[in-house]
Amino acid sequence: MNEDSLKFDRSIISATTLQSAEKKDKEYWLSKTPEERFIALQKMREICYGNQARKRLQRVFEFVKQT
Repeated sequence: MNEDSLKFDRSIISATTLQSAEKKDKEYWLSKTPEERFIALQKMREICYGNQARKRLQRVFEFVKQT
């Protein structure tokens, strides 16, 4: 691997406000189908948790007694 391949390309970076970024993020995700959002969520879980993310999500039940 040569040194040129490790250089950071600053031409693709732009500065923005947090509010603007949040609005763009929300618009982006709302433009996706529920299936596409679910697939992206699963990929993010795998990045954070590795192979553990492939396990099923735990289900938690809570029983409430009505009075």
